[in-house]
Amino acid sequence: NTVRIMNLHKAKGLESPVVFLAIPYNATTHEPIYYVERTGQEPYGHFLVCRSNTYNQGKGKRLAQPRNWEDYRQSEISYNQAEDIRLIYVAATRAKNLLVISSLNHKSNNSINPWQPLLKNITEEMNITVPGTGLPERKGKEKKSLFDDYKEIQKECGQWMKDLSKSSYCEKKPTDFKDEKKHRKIETIDVGGTAWGSAVHRIFDYLIKEDPDEQLLFLQIEKVLEKQGISLERKVELEELVHKFKKSELCQRLKKAELKYSEVPFNIYIEPAHPLYAELAEQDSRPVILSGTIDLAFKEADGWVVVDYKTDRPKNKKDYPELAEVYQKQIEIYSQAWQEITGEQVKQKSIYFI
Repeated sequence: NTVRIMNLHKAKGLESPVVFLAIPYNATTHEPIYYVERTGQEPYGHFLVCRSNTYNQGKGKRLAQPRNWEDYRQSEISYNQAEDIRLIYVAATRAKNLLVISSLNHKSNNSINPWQPLLKNITEEMNITVPGTGLPERKGKEKKSLFDDYKEIQKECGQWMKDLSKSSYCEKKPTDFKDEKKHRKIETIDVGGTAWGSAVHRIFDYLIKEDPDEQLLFLQIEKVLEKQGISLERKVELEELVHKFKKSELCQRLKKAELKYSEVPFNIYIEPAHPLYAELAEQDSRPVILSGTIDLAFKEADGWVVVDYKTDRPKNKKDYPELAEVYQKQIEIYSQAWQEITGEQVKQKSIYFI
């Protein structure tokens, strides 16, 4: 902390044994484009309206101005001048023992020196001449051009970025583990893809968490269908699925459950020593981040039940057991994830076709 470089605003309230006021060539003034009334409890602004583009940055042709703008302009100029004097005072009072004020060689050039007001009473004996320093002598011919250096640095940066962008872990989801080969052998009905699946999941989540009456449920169904971009003609179809679920054994068990959770997101860090690692990592040697969402988990007296909803529909109803096998690995992973999260046993894992 021997040397500290800061602007005036950061230097307010500080003191140092030696202070240098640097950059003696950056004093600029700008025409006011607004005036702020700073008296009273609330400030009021008066602004010029000018044509703006990329080049003039809002300082193009004037389109409109407030009444009495010339008076406002003069007031703003006076305020800015007073603010400049205040900042110069701040600059001049930061030094405890020695204040060094930067100046240009020629007095005529000092008009752009922000410290000019402090130089008015400087006497000759107070001047410090800084000896000029020439360019260092070249020793031999430069081996490489600046462009070669640039290309080399660019190459190094590219390698750094490449190294840094490498993930130290691999990401997996239970939905990655689907028996595609077996799934292709089963003829299914197109029910509407992921949009329909998302709509069904949202309605079942709402049903389980809120237990709404019929009117609220129907309103929510309309809202969800619209959000998913699905025709409201399918509203009755979704209502029937809800009624079917309410009559199911699963719903009756859910009503009696000690605890129930719907649409539970999770992230689990799986290290190589973990029992799940070999199954998840496959050929990868990095740790695994397992993430997903458990559709439904509820606790009965003798343990947890984990349920995964599926909206697939086989053309032949006899294919439901085989379709369940397609997703068997997924439900196994969800079940083990829930055991990892809760530290309690999962007694049953089920795929519920909606």
